[in-house]
Amino acid sequence: SSGINAEYGDDDENLWVLDVYTDWCGACTCATGVFQKANVQYNGQPLKFATINASTISHMSKYDGSSQPTFIFMAGKGTTLMVIRGVNVPLINKTIKDLLALE
Repeated sequence: SSGINAEYGDDDENLWVLDVYTDWCGACTCATGVFQKANVQYNGQPLKFATINASTISHMSKYDGSSQPTFIFMAGKGTTLMVIRGVNVPLINKTIKDLLALE
């Protein structure tokens, strides 16, 4: 997991979408399908996805214990652009499109 942290923390060329989850949250684990579809849909775009267990990375601990998945949109050396709580697929897709348009 620390490798992923280094990747999105040092990357200033891609928009990163982080799916932050907790092991015991059923809604969190079902969100993986959203990522797989989006990864195919945006193939070739400056966009990367990562799934992170909130209990394994210290600076993500504030999301540990949440009963809903949290999607964090990051760019430029780990700058947080937006946080969406819950699996709101239309909002997630709109946010990706809007942020990619700003690149």
